[in-house]
Amino acid sequence: MKAAICVLLLCLFSFHDYPPVGNPRYDFLDSIKAGIGNTRWHLNNNMDELSVAGYAREAAMYEDSLLGRGPDILVNLREDEIVDARKYVLDQADKYRVILINESHGRPEHRLFTKSLLAGLYKKGYRVFMAEGIWPDHELDKNHYPISTDGAYLNEPNYGELIRYAFKSGYQVKGYEHPIRATWDDSIRLDQFGSVRYVAFDPPDSMIITVKPDGESSVYYTASREKGQAANIYKVMRANPKSKFIIHVGHAHLNKDGTMMGSQLWELLHYQPMLCIDQDQTLRRYVIDSLKKDTLKLGTPYVLQNRSTHKYYRDNYSVDCSLVNVEPKDSLYRPSYLFKDVEPRMVYNIPAAELTDYPCMFAAYYPHELKAQNEKAIALDVVYVNDPRQLPPLLLYKGKYTIVKKNKYGVYSTFDTDIR
Repeated sequence: MKAAICVLLLCLFSFHDYPPVGNPRYDFLDSIKAGIGNTRWHLNNNMDELSVAGYAREAAMYEDSLLGRGPDILVNLREDEIVDARKYVLDQADKYRVILINESHGRPEHRLFTKSLLAGLYKKGYRVFMAEGIWPDHELDKNHYPISTDGAYLNEPNYGELIRYAFKSGYQVKGYEHPIRATWDDSIRLDQFGSVRYVAFDPPDSMIITVKPDGESSVYYTASREKGQAANIYKVMRANPKSKFIIHVGHAHLNKDGTMMGSQLWELLHYQPMLCIDQDQTLRRYVIDSLKKDTLKLGTPYVLQNRSTHKYYRDNYSVDCSLVNVEPKDSLYRPSYLFKDVEPRMVYNIPAAELTDYPCMFAAYYPHELKAQNEKAIALDVVYVNDPRQLPPLLLYKGKYTIVKKNKYGVYSTFDTDIR
């Protein structure tokens, strides 16, 4: 009799229809920050995790505390012309076979700018899209959409959508990351007597930091990871001799000097022309019109071109151009750059019946991806409702979605919507 009851209970639990919980990286603010320390790298990781989870404003605050506000960029609008950044790239694209464009990992707007280029560049013969955020053991070739194990940064909804849009636009999507060992400590520190303490690691990563007793730090780059990345890109290029290539990189990896990946790739390509566009060096800096003493605040990304020399502004002389992106502002409690996605988004207000047990998290998934992947699925958009007087909408494309909700008690539920 007891055995029969146990079998019956097992069947009941086995066939109970639990709602999917979706990607665990989308969560309440306190849960994301729990257990993260105060060192530079803890702060950097916290910034990245907040960005992935949809906390753009909070991620930017960490970025400011880590890096501070940079020096102003002074321009003279009698001598310097403002050029739409997307037009600049598309006009230049015919001259090149390879375009490298970077991102700051905590800045979703950088991914949206790269996304805005894809359709136009495809028309100009670009057929392969590569991204640093994709890990070597990815399943993109099988799924044709990203999942969480394809790369940590891909969990950020706009990065995930950049990958989906590349597929929809006709691109092959490839990764090029060089595998590294996760256990090394590549720091070098000076003790109170000025002696250097080296921590052994093999092979070296691409960045070494020295920290003096007063906290001042210096950054040095080594070649191991950079060479591996460049070699992986070159291998893909050799396999696609008729294609042109877009390479979306992180931070300084696109530099064409020193030991960085861009330099290593340029050497492998025998220094053939290669367009390198930086979005990183102009962050946290004001562009000032030196004639009017006004801060330039444009609604779209732009570059600056000297009217006489026709050369473009570049903060770093190993790139071809430094792009000034839009300073994010809030609109309907959402980052303004989301409203300028190349794929038009619709405002979807959360139904009032779903807001009675706030604070709540709402993550919008493509139904077939959520069904197939559940916790590995990557949402199109995520919002958090902490105050019923401030209700941020989801910003979705036309189509069907499953919304995963998590309430203040940690209870999950789902509902469907169709954006027409």
